Amino acid sequence: MSLYLDLDTLYTLYDITFCCSNRYIWDYVVDFHAWLMPWPNYFVLAPNIRFFQRHGVKGIFEEGNYKSYGGDLEAMKSYLMTKLSE
Repeated sequence: MSLYLDLDTLYTLYDITFCCSNRYIWDYVVDFHAWLMPWPNYFVLAPNIRFFQRHGVKGIFEEGNYKSYGGDLEAMKSYLMTKLSE
């Protein structure tokens, strides 16, 4: 289990596990307040994605920095998230 997810997220995921079989996650991996500033969350991407996969999530949408060409190596982060989701 990832220690980086807050308890509200964990409880919500457990609650919907019992009521539905189609679970999808929309995860934000960018700081919307400052698009071009680094958002160093690389160390939590793998544990979070693996946690979601282990708990029956069928799809994960990772929303990153899509509005600018700068900021936090977004192409590398997208590649990393794609490889982790396989």
